[in-house]
Amino acid sequence: MTTLKKTIDAMVASSPDLDSGSLHRLEFWVSQLGSLLISDVSADHVDDALDVLVNRGKLRTGRRITTESSGKPLSPATVTRYVSTLGGVYRWAKSQRLLRKSHIAPTRGVQTASSPINKNKFMTADEVDRLVSVARVADRQWRKLPWLRCRV
Repeated sequence: MTTLKKTIDAMVASSPDLDSGSLHRLEFWVSQLGSLLISDVSADHVDDALDVLVNRGKLRTGRRITTESSGKPLSPATVTRYVSTLGGVYRWAKSQRLLRKSHIAPTRGVQTASSPINKNKFMTADEVDRLVSVARVADRQWRKLPWLRCRV
């Protein structure tokens, strides 16, 4: 059996299109659980690592500074992204037959805080009507948006 670090290294080598955020999250998992066999990582290990992550908080990075804690807490969505990234490692390991298909990923038993619903994420009907009104006025000059003339 292989360690989590070797599994993550193999996954990164076979997936050149991973973004820097995913790579950073994978580095975190290697630093916390990399020495464990991939089949031995449990939900308790993941919970303990998430406690370390939450206590660390947001990081401050820059060109001329070393990575350090900013003192601000992580959002629940960020913690969920870390868990999801680890879950992706286990899905990849199963697809490569490094784990049995019946193996249950340790991320299955992990409870993450839900993110609050952002009520400003979508426009209200009134905001849509105001936007369409402004677009109609702006389109009088160019006549590029004929659907604005059809909309009631």
